[in-house]
Amino acid sequence: MSRKLPAGGGSIDASTAPYANATARRSLAAVLAGHCNVLLVLLFVGIHTGLSVEVLTHYLLSLIAAVWIVYLLRSRIVADVQKWFLWFFGATAFICVMSAVEGTKDYAFAVHGAMTFQYNFFIGFSAYYAFMQIGLRRIRKTFFWIAIILVVGAWLEVIGIVKPLSDWFRESTILGFVYDADARDLFQYGAVRPKFFASEPSLLGMSIAISIFLWLGSYRAWPPTKELAKAGVLLVLGLYFVRSPTIIFGPVAYVLLQATVLARTQTSRLRRLAFRCTPWIYAAIITLFPLIFMYILLTDPHPPKYILTSSFFERVIEPYLFVLKVMQVHPFFGVGLLDDNALTNLAIQAAGPFGKIFLGGGIQGALLLGQRVSNALWNVFISFGVAGSAILIYFLSRLMRLLKSPLSLFSFVPIICFTFWQGYGRVNLPAAWFVLFAAIALCSLRMNAEAARQGTGV
Repeated sequence: MSRKLPAGGGSIDASTAPYANATARRSLAAVLAGHCNVLLVLLFVGIHTGLSVEVLTHYLLSLIAAVWIVYLLRSRIVADVQKWFLWFFGATAFICVMSAVEGTKDYAFAVHGAMTFQYNFFIGFSAYYAFMQIGLRRIRKTFFWIAIILVVGAWLEVIGIVKPLSDWFRESTILGFVYDADARDLFQYGAVRPKFFASEPSLLGMSIAISIFLWLGSYRAWPPTKELAKAGVLLVLGLYFVRSPTIIFGPVAYVLLQATVLARTQTSRLRRLAFRCTPWIYAAIITLFPLIFMYILLTDPHPPKYILTSSFFERVIEPYLFVLKVMQVHPFFGVGLLDDNALTNLAIQAAGPFGKIFLGGGIQGALLLGQRVSNALWNVFISFGVAGSAILIYFLSRLMRLLKSPLSLFSFVPIICFTFWQGYGRVNLPAAWFVLFAAIALCSLRMNAEAARQGTGV
């Protein structure tokens, strides 16, 4: 016989207490999910806009949201993860100090770099708990609407409605580099590209790409055809209005994610092997790209126009050259974090014959280029060297085990590091860690839900 909870102000006896407790827990979880959903949006907006206050800190909005998320979900952060953070800070400080031993000898600056890295890592990592709290359905709805807002906002900026407001916001609140190259846009892209409150068009493209990735990736299997059609329309419109190739990272990362997650559900050994190998084949191809383009530049007197841009050089070719140079000069612990002077000196040496192609052989161009190496994956090896990168990989792998991730750290390397990290300037940015931990949470939610559906998990 079913029992009903007492109405009005009646008391709850022992037989109805479990039902009341379950209802209370569900209500609390729903409230927490709602709060975390809002905070996650604020954190993402902070990363997209780079909202900063000079007298306080950079990425201020993202930091506030991250601290609030951690406070709300503090009971879910186990003691082992808290201890891990202390050890991780010590390890990053050690790496940065050792890089100073190899290079600048400025140990205070090295520790400051470690603190900045921890700060940016914390912002990105906090998103993991928010994603795990809000669940797949909320992720899907949230980032679907964010993708629409960003694409519509790009269109509104193109036609001039929000451009004055966007330009004022960027100049007033973003510390550091603010993109202002309308002449370059007209020459290379045929139009002034929108920024929609981001510091530059490529970051707007990255935000659209991440939104599409999280929206489609939140389906437990393949999205309905209607959703894929919507994503295709937004992708085409985004490419047309923003004219940034970084938008392509979204669907590419989604396909790699699907191959990785769905590999476990394949009954055929051959299909399972094909799914698992696909991301790594893609990563191998991307790794070979710099070599191919360098060969074209050195041998073809009339190379394709798109590989002659400084932006392409900074993202694809120069980071590869930097890694080779760092392996010669600072092989063990790299050049450290925040050390633009070291990067500048290496830029002059590493550019080689390509410096004449992209910089006209000018030293000032090399000085600027050394501070704009735009590839977070290669920047790991540039900043930390071989030994420092190995330490970083060990700690991240340990964290994955503490988070009980169903996939290893290396499963996410082709999905994230060979897509989104190819477009972010440095590893010392909250955006790089946000998208990594978003993917980790997404896979955990999907695979846990599938295990629960099959009755093999919780």
